[in-house]
Amino acid sequence: MKLQIKTLFTLCSIFICTMGIAQEDKNYRETPLTDMEIKKLFPTEVLQQIGVEFPIFRVYPFEDKDGKQYLILTEKVTKGNIQDENSLKRSIKAFNVSFEEDKTVKVRWTITDYIDETEQSIGFWTQYLNLKDLDNDGFVDPIVVYGTKSNYGKGFEEGRVKIIIYHLGKKIAIRQQNSSLDDGRLTQVDQSFDALPLGIKKKVYDMIGILEDRGYSLFTTEVKNQIKKSLKGEGKVVFSSDKGETIDEFLQRAKKAASSDAELQKMINFPLRVRGLDENLNVFEDKFYSFAEIKDNVMLYEGTFKAGLLSAVRIYRGDCQLFNDKNCFTIKTTEIGDIEVVLIKKGKQYIIVGITILTA
Repeated sequence: MKLQIKTLFTLCSIFICTMGIAQEDKNYRETPLTDMEIKKLFPTEVLQQIGVEFPIFRVYPFEDKDGKQYLILTEKVTKGNIQDENSLKRSIKAFNVSFEEDKTVKVRWTITDYIDETEQSIGFWTQYLNLKDLDNDGFVDPIVVYGTKSNYGKGFEEGRVKIIIYHLGKKIAIRQQNSSLDDGRLTQVDQSFDALPLGIKKKVYDMIGILEDRGYSLFTTEVKNQIKKSLKGEGKVVFSSDKGETIDEFLQRAKKAASSDAELQKMINFPLRVRGLDENLNVFEDKFYSFAEIKDNVMLYEGTFKAGLLSAVRIYRGDCQLFNDKNCFTIKTTEIGDIEVVLIKKGKQYIIVGITILTA
């Protein structure tokens, strides 16, 4: 009898262990709907009700106490096939939807993002998608991960990564700016992450490790340590909220740098994209690969960088005519009129990746 009980106990232990391993299988993938299932559930008129404008990349079903739901991932492709990870995509949008009793569709939440002129592509990374209940409260805790490829650097080393978590309908985000330079990386964690249930935080922490192991990102050590501390539950963790230099602080630094070639050079990312108007008022673009090339161009060096920055009085986002980048800013000057600059953040400071030039 004792032997039978011992044997049964051993078999149960193996079963429980095996189940645990299966649940934590890092190769686990959510299962999307087939093309036929998508067309049946989401005909054109339903997609119009939802507001879907881009081609559908994937649709994932899931169910919890709120009933049957769907996560629709859409992407706007500029080159290649939507299912090809090497294709170029400009914009993404995700929809969490469900069908009401009267068959009308309800949009619960959405995620929207797009590339700027420093980036070449953006896409959902569905291998990291989570549609499980991670805190055993009966509700699924969706975790959506996506990222960008930059025009600079190799692969994802200069791109962005976002981890979006939905817990009980509330959005919590982790935003990562990758960089090949140690001081160029920036990780921002919403403060509400600290109050999430342990199971969700553990999943995200493990996910960050996998992203790093596979070369998709490299998070700052400071923030990883803060998340690790939050996992231990040793009191409230205040995530670093210093987002670095403000736009106005950038302008003041640029005005000072205009008097020093050494400091000015530090504020420019090469190759520098320069735009202007030709004699027919058509937009042209040149690239400058070194500071020496900039100095050889009188209109760019003496006009834009010297007279322009030294006489700058104000900077604000938008009103750009030659650049259509979301990170384009207009600088008002007293000497040469308006300058358009495209900025990205390296670490906690802005650098110039694009600028307009005076034309005769």
